[in-house]
Amino acid sequence: MKIQETKSRNIWRRLSLLFLKVGNLFNKKTTTPKQIEEDREAIIAEGIKSLWTRGYVVIPSTPEIEKVVDQLDRLTAQWFAQPLEHKLQYVFSEQTGGYEPPRPKDDASSNDTHKETFTIVNTYDWLEFIENKAAHKIKQSQLDFDLMVAIYHYIDLMEERVSIFAKIIARASDMPEVYDEIMNNYYRTSYRALGYSATKEFILNNGHNDRGTGTAISRESVQGHQNSFTTKDRAAGTWRDIKFERGKIVMFPGLVCQKITKCRIKSLPHRVVTTPESQEKGRDSGALFLDTSFTTKKLEKGSGSKIFPHFSNFNFDPDNPEHVAEFDTYFEQQKF
Repeated sequence: MKIQETKSRNIWRRLSLLFLKVGNLFNKKTTTPKQIEEDREAIIAEGIKSLWTRGYVVIPSTPEIEKVVDQLDRLTAQWFAQPLEHKLQYVFSEQTGGYEPPRPKDDASSNDTHKETFTIVNTYDWLEFIENKAAHKIKQSQLDFDLMVAIYHYIDLMEERVSIFAKIIARASDMPEVYDEIMNNYYRTSYRALGYSATKEFILNNGHNDRGTGTAISRESVQGHQNSFTTKDRAAGTWRDIKFERGKIVMFPGLVCQKITKCRIKSLPHRVVTTPESQEKGRDSGALFLDTSFTTKKLEKGSGSKIFPHFSNFNFDPDNPEHVAEFDTYFEQQKF
């Protein structure tokens, strides 16, 4: 596994350095190591506070990340605009990812009739898949190549930001070892580009909890993300907007994070709804999923609003063995 990790990381960096200019992860202005550390500690302190009060954290982005996000916005829109026949060359698989078209409108099991996605699930396996594109009869365009390079560059740049998130989780849970567990598995990161067509339907993505360690979202073309974080003053099933701003990265824990912190940190129920703007224009977004390799089974569509908030509820007590055992049983049933 370490060999695979090292090889995958090296591939990211070769691609990034070869095709895109990598700047310093911090601002161009002169800063001392002490200033950098003080800034980082301030972000961590604010993140811990936000995690306990809102269920998610907001971490400052960097100019380099914002530049790549702009590229991803442009390239993703162009890629989704390609003919369906070309996109279906990258048919989705659980091992590598790929393209998933909108589901048929008569598919009652899903509300994904307005959503198409392009996902890289496992960076190492995806590169092997692309290297054998002749065997898979894939006619790769320059646009395909440019989008994949931008995705790898984004994943590479985000590692330092994710390390701040990992530090927040480790300190908030009072489990220092969790930091290494999250970062040692960073090479398993997946990226998904999502495109929603214009629709008058209110709910675009049912309430659910993501399955990995955490999720990072740098930007959305239109607002519409909501969460159902519970507190003693806020009941389960109460949905509130998550505001996305340029220069900010929203990150929240998933079910694997709840597992490795022994339920001290709870995964965040969330959903996507339409707004007047997205009803008219549609919406696009991109999400980074941390350590999703634990999952081999897709969760049942629509089950999130009924099942997941129970495990994320304020009344779910991590010090109650019965509560933790209940979550562990569910976790194992999902084949994480």
